[in-house]
Amino acid sequence: MVSVKELLKKALLEKSKEEQNKYQGMLRVSELSQCPVKAVWSFLGEEPQVDEEKLPILAIGSNLHEMLQGFLPVEEAEKEFVRKHGDYQIVGHIDGIMTDPETGEKFIVEFKTIADKVYRNGKTTKDYLPSSHHILQAHFYMRMTGLEKAKIVYLLKSSGEIVEFDVDYDPEVEQEMLKVLDEAVSILKGNKEVVDIYNEIQSGSENWKCKYCFYSHLCEKEKSEKVLDELEYM
Repeated sequence: MVSVKELLKKALLEKSKEEQNKYQGMLRVSELSQCPVKAVWSFLGEEPQVDEEKLPILAIGSNLHEMLQGFLPVEEAEKEFVRKHGDYQIVGHIDGIMTDPETGEKFIVEFKTIADKVYRNGKTTKDYLPSSHHILQAHFYMRMTGLEKAKIVYLLKSSGEIVEFDVDYDPEVEQEMLKVLDEAVSILKGNKEVVDIYNEIQSGSENWKCKYCFYSHLCEKEKSEKVLDELEYM
């Protein structure tokens, strides 16, 4: 008898690859905001090492965003924006743009579906929100649309609680955004090595990103090859 599980996994994997191939040769905001190296691997069309067991969760999150958009007076939902940065194209997909009925001001809405955890130090997921890379992503979208306000809306999967944060455009975050872009371009132009940025992330407080990245095996390979090259010249 046919396995429904395998059929679903195959369909979800094909959908994931289709999405990846569609934007090859472009720098994606969703990846840039997490890591410039991740954006580069995707730009180059490298094969991600996908955890197939997580694909249904990712699909649920995506469909849930669409459902939430349907409950709100969203003027532009899942709109694709493409902008130029030097010789490169940046692409972003914004969950929604709304107008504040009190002020008439437009703002971006970005939905995030995340786990609701309790950590060893007694803190919960909410204590670490909003995430710095989500704020960075919101700034990319604000820069691309010309808007100066955004809301990051979290849906905690375990409790179902909704938590929102207002984000105003911040010049300091803008500098971080431009740094990420410059790092990605520097790698693509051969002026900076993947390993340098990978080691920097690994030694910092956000080294957890690599654990959940579908491209981390490529960074590890680059690191191993560099070590071997250095040993040859000792």
